[in-house]
Amino acid sequence: MLKTVCHSLLIPFLCIQLALPVWGAQWVWQNPLPQGHTLSSVQLLDDSHGWAAGRDGVLLHTLDGGATWNVILTDGDLAFEDFVFLDSSNGWAITGIPYRLLRTTDGGRSWTTVPTVDNPPPLDDLHFHDGQHGWIASETQVLRTTDAGLTWHAHETHASGTLAAIAFPDPLNGWAIANHFPNGASILHTTDGGLSWSPQTVAVSLDSTRLSALHFVDAMHGWAVGLGGLILHTANGGADWSPQSSGLGIPLSDVFFIDSMVGWIVTSNWTLEHGYQVLHTTNGGADWSPQATGAEQATNLLALHFANATDGLLVGESGILFNTFNGGADWVARSSGPYDDFLDVDFSDSQRGIAVGTGNYLYLTENGGNSWQNVPIPPEDSKEIARLTLVWKLLSNYFAGLVGATKKVIKVEDKNKGKLEAGDLTFVYLDPGVAGDIEALSVVDDLTWWIATNAGEIRRTTNGGESWDPQASGVERSLNGFHFHDGLIGWVVGEQGTILKTTDGGDNWFPQPSGTASNLNAVHFFDPKRGFAVGDGGRYLTTDNGGDKWEIGSLSVFHNLHDIAFADALHGWIVGSSTRALYTDDGGQTWTSQPTGASGLIWAVDAPDPDHAWVVGTGGAILHYDGATDSSAAHWQLLR
Repeated sequence: MLKTVCHSLLIPFLCIQLALPVWGAQWVWQNPLPQGHTLSSVQLLDDSHGWAAGRDGVLLHTLDGGATWNVILTDGDLAFEDFVFLDSSNGWAITGIPYRLLRTTDGGRSWTTVPTVDNPPPLDDLHFHDGQHGWIASETQVLRTTDAGLTWHAHETHASGTLAAIAFPDPLNGWAIANHFPNGASILHTTDGGLSWSPQTVAVSLDSTRLSALHFVDAMHGWAVGLGGLILHTANGGADWSPQSSGLGIPLSDVFFIDSMVGWIVTSNWTLEHGYQVLHTTNGGADWSPQATGAEQATNLLALHFANATDGLLVGESGILFNTFNGGADWVARSSGPYDDFLDVDFSDSQRGIAVGTGNYLYLTENGGNSWQNVPIPPEDSKEIARLTLVWKLLSNYFAGLVGATKKVIKVEDKNKGKLEAGDLTFVYLDPGVAGDIEALSVVDDLTWWIATNAGEIRRTTNGGESWDPQASGVERSLNGFHFHDGLIGWVVGEQGTILKTTDGGDNWFPQPSGTASNLNAVHFFDPKRGFAVGDGGRYLTTDNGGDKWEIGSLSVFHNLHDIAFADALHGWIVGSSTRALYTDDGGQTWTSQPTGASGLIWAVDAPDPDHAWVVGTGGAILHYDGATDSSAAHWQLLR
């Protein structure tokens, strides 16, 4: 992909196009559709053209008022803070680190970096009144252009805090909101296009609150919203700001009006009483009525925009998208779920697999993740499952397996032992008699399994869970991951650098010195001699003598590493609290960073063969690597 970078501050828009690698060009999102990155800015230009963007460098476009969406740009180097389109082709955007002003002339498909001022501070909010007049909120300053962005000049507002939003209903009259540290907020006003600013008086104290959004429809009528359901309104250009009642005590994230009477406010937090709501008024905010969205509890709504009294868009975390064609009487979801975190994944081959996580269900596939079945797990004795732990293992060559549920093991089996049908699954709760919560599970065959807990307990069954034998670990720390080479030789790793090994099926466990105090989360062995362990803080250990001596290696990463999986003696992946995976094709001698396209933490990885791997993580993400399709070892697909 071509990226455009400006190298001259003397000749505006003199830029050079550089062919730089962009990770987003290699990824296809299959689910959540159209993608799963948080969207924090949105604009509906008319009843057809709209855009949505977020800080992960994603930009989406609609040509039908939000009914369907296309991802037109995914560039991790473009952390969109805000954007505005003047027509269907020409638009402006500001980004986070590095702080840049961008311009597009092709509807957002490519962007040009535009110089503003020397060493620009953070750019927080963007507003264009027309093609000539534009403003950028930047800490306590406002950057201003009157010549379509050819030149920019900084003007100090003398605000007591950082500017959060600006609004200009015409080229001269403008307002800004500032949030103070650690608490407090203020509203500022200009009558000369931003050259000078003065504070305005508010009828209520802002000493212990924060403001999140600001909107003016003309030089008289404006609204500001913030924490605790706060709504402020002026009908005289800010000479007086008075509160309006939202009826809610939760944060309000955005506000938009199409005229002095008709407007909307979005609530950002989910509550049991109200769920997620959009508030709507037809009398200038004197009264607000709720509009239900049906948004799932796992997401926060962040921004909304209307083109007219009927057509609007609403966006939020995990790529959530809604649109309305009737003023919000009905909000239609245009993105898919579920959004529960997935904590573990296991595939028996390139077709059959399962993901489990914080939701009380199994997510099953028989076609490599092209489609998934959501199978609820029936609670034991009509009680809800407290949580599913980070363990799932498939049994045999048909669909059956084990999943940990706090202190129980659930055995799941396809009683027909053939084509998977959700109605054919049986669920049996097994009690291993542990005091702690199950954190690790290992399966050698259909009858022989081990579990370990966060209290250092180890249990083994040799009869498919009918009875469990306690095994002394010698520790009371959390044990997080197993690897058994066969029914006799195995390892378990845990907190504070704990590594235990057995050579007799767990009748005896003895410690191995790891050389680290970091928590270890996963372990993998090729054979009885050569193995790996990974843990917090980028900790990476290797051994070539069965763990008699562990060497601390370097991966040049410092985030927590959650899991490691090898498809064979050469090809493997490591994942953790990053959106990137580490990949090796030489048996771990070297590792390369591989962008997955995930939107949050990755909790687990599984690789049934060198051409197929899956990772799962926060926001319900399931991503598939298809090396058979893409030989560059960098093609992932987001599935759910």
